[in-house]
Amino acid sequence: MLAGELRAAAAANMAAWHTSCLNALHVASSSDQAMWSTDGAAPFIFLSGITLGGPEHTADHRARALALARRRPGGMGINDTWSSLDLAALGFERHEETWFVREPRPVSATPIDGHVERVTSVEGLQEYETIHHAGFETPELHDYGPLGVYGPGILDDSAMHLMVSRDTAGTMVSGAMAYVAEGVVGIYSVATPPDYRRRGYGAAVTLAAVQAAPGLPAVLQPSAMGESMYRALGFHPLAPIVNWIRLP
Repeated sequence: MLAGELRAAAAANMAAWHTSCLNALHVASSSDQAMWSTDGAAPFIFLSGITLGGPEHTADHRARALALARRRPGGMGINDTWSSLDLAALGFERHEETWFVREPRPVSATPIDGHVERVTSVEGLQEYETIHHAGFETPELHDYGPLGVYGPGILDDSAMHLMVSRDTAGTMVSGAMAYVAEGVVGIYSVATPPDYRRRGYGAAVTLAAVQAAPGLPAVLQPSAMGESMYRALGFHPLAPIVNWIRLP
């Protein structure tokens, strides 16, 4: 897959992951060759728009993003896959990010004091949601209530793989989501609470997520804090990207 194709596939995968997560919360979304979007109310960690396709759709990207931003005057985020938008006049802040990719190749397991497993139960999902909020250090997410960010319906989506690490006492200490679609494995919501960081749990669960489809490239947008870990796991920059964020 060429770099441009991989970039487009990464955006399409992110749109598919959003659709699955929002369907589980009964929030409608739609997409076509130029853009994925939702008008429904959803937890603030989710985007409201993602530009799709390639740079040949730039005019459509701009028109659709502007229409979405004007239709929804409150807080929202738009993923600008090809860095072709300018939403500053509508109150958005520009955040430059980078897509990272890991080409398919064998994975060497990261040793940890504990084990990695796939979550398949509602109880496990709720436990993951708790460590997710702690890992992102965003207590406001608890305001959505139990399973208010990740609904049980994601467990019924065969493309969704929720992997978690447990320590030797059985406590869930890290988690990551893998979504297999559009010819790539998208890695999302990697979270480790502060008390369990720097022990290999995040690395172990990320590699387990990569293995959701070993023959496909894995893509993610790393945080500044996590970038060094992902590089050590074999990820490297693929392409720049812009996220336009408007606060409520």
